[in-house]
Amino acid sequence: MPVGAALSFAGIRKARSASRVELIPVARMIRLAALQLRAHDRGDFERLRASIAERIERAASDHDLLVLPEGTFPAYVLGDAAIDDRLVADAIAELARLARASSCAIVAGAAVRRGNVLYNSAVVIDRDGSLAGSAEKIFLWHFDRQWFAAGSAIAPVDTSIGRLGVLICADGRMPGIGRELVDGGAELLVMPTAWVTSGRNPHELENLQADLLAQVRAFENGVPFIAAEPRQIEMAAKLRAPVIEIHTGAWCDAVIDGHTTKVEAEWQRIVAGAALARSAGLEVHAGHGLDYVTAEQLAALPEIVELNIGYYMIGKALFVGLGAAVRAMRAAMDRGRRRLEGPNPPQLASKP
Repeated sequence: MPVGAALSFAGIRKARSASRVELIPVARMIRLAALQLRAHDRGDFERLRASIAERIERAASDHDLLVLPEGTFPAYVLGDAAIDDRLVADAIAELARLARASSCAIVAGAAVRRGNVLYNSAVVIDRDGSLAGSAEKIFLWHFDRQWFAAGSAIAPVDTSIGRLGVLICADGRMPGIGRELVDGGAELLVMPTAWVTSGRNPHELENLQADLLAQVRAFENGVPFIAAEPRQIEMAAKLRAPVIEIHTGAWCDAVIDGHTTKVEAEWQRIVAGAALARSAGLEVHAGHGLDYVTAEQLAALPEIVELNIGYYMIGKALFVGLGAAVRAMRAAMDRGRRRLEGPNPPQLASKP
């Protein structure tokens, strides 16, 4: 499930000699999401392209920035056969179309050839579908070296949502890379990654970078950090993000399609995610695909304080008028809130 967060950020002032970071007052807010895709074999890439694009389209909706994992196109483990560069180029072109259609910037991992050299790259597509730039992985990790050459350039990528400092997976282990990006003007560190368990016990899913170093890079540089990997709720809390937004699109689609098993599975993920986020001290919002029925059910979750609703009400307004559509949605939300116990149930806000 993609996890979203509303992130406020501005310029940062650093007092290097005093080991102090001073935040400048908030200048703007961006809505970001990290999409965790299921790992796939390279041979399955063509077959899975359509479903990957569908998930990207859903996750990009109503966000300003979407981050995909390392090696999304064509895969993380490449094997021995030659890379079909046309498939990767076509996938990036489709990514540009999705970015333009959703007005969402997208950062995605891809195997990109420049001349005769293949790089483990992260392409940055701006909200208008243009290629804003890219980054090449510098600190190659283990079997990366079988296929890729190491990058060398360290520079932020200018986009319509701000200057992004893009790192790829193990680059986050090197403090100098993040520091140079921020010194160059990066306002947000972004990292497509494919973290693997690397602790003493493989079954514990331990990884020093995920458990510690991502937070360290954010703290030492005084900027937010987003990585497309699991545990984004815990990471949002550690990075002191004030709010997360849980993406409800997959659940709503399953409700409409009548897929009972998927409805229950997606609902349990929403319930668990909301509880985890609230216990971590985060304000919890939710949205995407909601109608009167699903909004009423979602409103019954006490952890959720705001629903982001827009397209459905505007569509209904074409037939019944905007006032009637808003009143009907408000009534559905109130019915859901009344399911909660106690004389004073928490109030729920809607944001069209």
